[in-house]
Amino acid sequence: LRVARTDAQLIRWGEALRNCLGDFAEAVRDRRSVIIVIEQDLRIVASLEVAPDRSIRQFHGPANRVPAPRMERLVLDALVQHRVIEARPPH
Repeated sequence: LRVARTDAQLIRWGEALRNCLGDFAEAVRDRRSVIIVIEQDLRIVASLEVAPDRSIRQFHGPANRVPAPRMERLVLDALVQHRVIEARPPH
C-alpha cells in the first residue's frame, strides 16, 4: 500500500490504472481525500479514496473495475488494523 504524496504520483498512478486519479491532486492537497494505491508484484493493481471521516469513498481496480474480493478484504482489514479507516459493523 502506498499513499499519494505528490501531484505527479497521482498522474502516473491514474495512467497506470486508466482512471482519473490525477484529478484528485487538489483534494489531496486540501486534505479532503487520501489516495492509496495497492501494489502487487511491483504493479499498481487498485486504488482507493479515504475521506476525512476515515471512510472509504471509492475502491477500484484498473479502469474503475471492482477489485477482486479477496484483495479487497485483505486491504480493508489492513487499513482497519492500522487505523486508517474505521471498522464498520457487519450488515
